[in-house]
Amino acid sequence: WGASPPILRRPAIRGNPVKKAAAGLPAPIKKWTFDEGLKPHGDFITELVDGTVCPISGLMTEYFPGVSGAALAFDGYYTGVGLSATNGPALTNAMSVEAWVTLDNYPYNDAPFVHNSTKCGSDGWYLGVDAYGKPFFRINGITARSPQSLAVNRWTHVVGTYDGSTIQL
Repeated sequence: WGASPPILRRPAIRGNPVKKAAAGLPAPIKKWTFDEGLKPHGDFITELVDGTVCPISGLMTEYFPGVSGAALAFDGYYTGVGLSATNGPALTNAMSVEAWVTLDNYPYNDAPFVHNSTKCGSDGWYLGVDAYGKPFFRINGITARSPQSLAVNRWTHVVGTYDGSTIQL
């Protein structure tokens, strides 16, 4: 315990072609593409809006081809991208949170795709998946959950929206 493991240089992967964002959409307040995996990289990723360097925790950084460019593989237990709560997107009167995800198995318990919360969304916001593979979006303990489970080994675009009173997935 105590000392951090060394940052190891990882080889590049061959990803899919990088797609351009659709025109006319509002600019995101936080954005990660995970395209660091397309070139030799360390165990960190750069948030693209403000340039914050975020450490990747877990046993090993592993990238795979994504829907666009590269995708970071999370092990469902320890792997995560760190961003301090003060730098994280705060809950506002209206917000959307989205992620492209693919699962190789369902998690043991609720698992976040992305969140800025405590106690699994009891305070703050949480976009994740439950042990039955059903994605959900939780705002301050109120949850919108899909009735359908995500298919394993298939990319799915998951979006949670909040307009100040209604939560939708």
